[in-house]
Amino acid sequence: MLNILTFYLIKTMKSVAFFDWKLNESLPVSRIIIHRQGYSRPSLPDVHSAIHLGIVVSGYLEGIFGGSRLKLNTSELYLTSPWEPHSTIARSSGSQDLILINIDIDSLQNFFFAGADQLHTLLCMLPDERMRYLNTHCRMSELIERLTALANLADDEPNQVLKLWNGVLNFFIEVLPEKSTSAALPGNYQKILPALQKLSGNIMTLPEAAELCNLSTSYFAAIFRKQFGVSFARYERNFRLNRAAGAIRRGATLKEAAAGWGFCDKSHLARLLKQHLQDKNVF
Repeated sequence: MLNILTFYLIKTMKSVAFFDWKLNESLPVSRIIIHRQGYSRPSLPDVHSAIHLGIVVSGYLEGIFGGSRLKLNTSELYLTSPWEPHSTIARSSGSQDLILINIDIDSLQNFFFAGADQLHTLLCMLPDERMRYLNTHCRMSELIERLTALANLADDEPNQVLKLWNGVLNFFIEVLPEKSTSAALPGNYQKILPALQKLSGNIMTLPEAAELCNLSTSYFAAIFRKQFGVSFARYERNFRLNRAAGAIRRGATLKEAAAGWGFCDKSHLARLLKQHLQDKNVF
């Protein structure tokens, strides 16, 4: 029975977008051009180790980013933090309507070593503040056109990935805040961020997360749910579950994925993955 379930999971996961974007220092950026017609149902809310830079090419896009409901129009963009649950609905009267650029956060931070505080400031802005800041930036129209052209380069274009990565770096050089204001940023991100940055293959309990943030358990639980719309326990489990799914897609066995990401055994992981694939309200 387990072998049949394993086959089903691996086969099904080939068409499911999990959190793993296979990015690293050797491949710090990738892009997906999404063609949609009319109304598209939202995908499962998710959170990635990568950050996403989305450009609305045509139509408009509605989404929930870190608990904030936002609407973006043609030629506007969004940027997600790596810990930020997000779900989108694309609407368009045309075909090509969204370019999604996936960026390895570690590679980006290494490049902006001298500007790490400014990058941190940008990513820790509340979603609506971050997107308003980006889309009202004085040179944003030119930057969007430049990035769109680079993202549309053919796969066989010489140095296609290198050109896109260079475009991404230039984008952040232009848009990073001039000064770090992370100590004064409003909202709950700053309060819960220490726990989000410590998530790993080891199970983190609610009291442990609250302690990392120097908050009481009840207060941490309340502001986490208010910010993200889900309990910390569900968020933490799905963080590990999707990392395990990514490991399986790269060739790990269920047993290896379960051991690496904090699940009891391969049967336990298989049951949770099946639920994840079927449950539209998994978050």
